[in-house]
Amino acid sequence: MALDSNYSLLYKLAKKLLYLKVEDARLVLSVKITKLLGAIVYLFVEFMLLLCLLGFLASAIGHLLCNVMQPVWAYTIIATFYLILTVVVVLAKKSLIINPIARMVSKLIVEQPNS
Repeated sequence: MALDSNYSLLYKLAKKLLYLKVEDARLVLSVKITKLLGAIVYLFVEFMLLLCLLGFLASAIGHLLCNVMQPVWAYTIIATFYLILTVVVVLAKKSLIINPIARMVSKLIVEQPNS
């Protein structure tokens, strides 16, 4: 009789432990997803602001160059600069984009040991 009681208690405690582990995993996952989505939104907003800045800067440089040369050539020079910048980003995609994102996600998912 006492043996059944011990097994019953052990079963209840194991069930409660499993439930707590699952809840802990859900909470940790929600925190990590929140951090990841926050970082994505932050980077998106910063990217949009940077695009606005570059647009106004390119427009200002274009107007400045229009005083020195024909407008067609001034804006062609700016477009060429953006084309070269695009080629550099495409060629260095792994080191400029993929590796930093992989580092951030792996740092977020894999916790450092407490030593």
